[in-house]
Amino acid sequence: VFLLASCAKETSYDYSDFADNKIGVSLVFLGLQSRYFVYAYSETCSSCQSVKQTVLSYEKNGKTELYLLNIIGQGIKNVSSADECKEKDNGSSDPSQIVLFGTPTLFVVSGDYGKKTITDTMIGKYEIGDFLSKN
Repeated sequence: VFLLASCAKETSYDYSDFADNKIGVSLVFLGLQSRYFVYAYSETCSSCQSVKQTVLSYEKNGKTELYLLNIIGQGIKNVSSADECKEKDNGSSDPSQIVLFGTPTLFVVSGDYGKKTITDTMIGKYEIGDFLSKN
């Protein structure tokens, strides 16, 4: 008896597949949607690599627009704790005031055009993966 098995190959994405969604820090608050996500990453970050397919699959299939912010060369200031990062970023509406504890980081940006703020911040692959699975 012979059995034929079909194995569906999972689609694998790369950041270059989403070139239209790449932004610089100066554009974080200029999205046209009333709510969207900004994913801050570095191509050399191992945690970013481990959550990369989750994030990019969400961008491909998600209900909420997701922008990609490669932090290299952006001049974003680092802070010493996740709590400090969330405290400074949540409520921020000025790109020059955005800080990071590390990558990956996912910002939820909400508001009317010209009045957008960061309303939530997820830091690390586990927080980001959990958040995206629920949104």
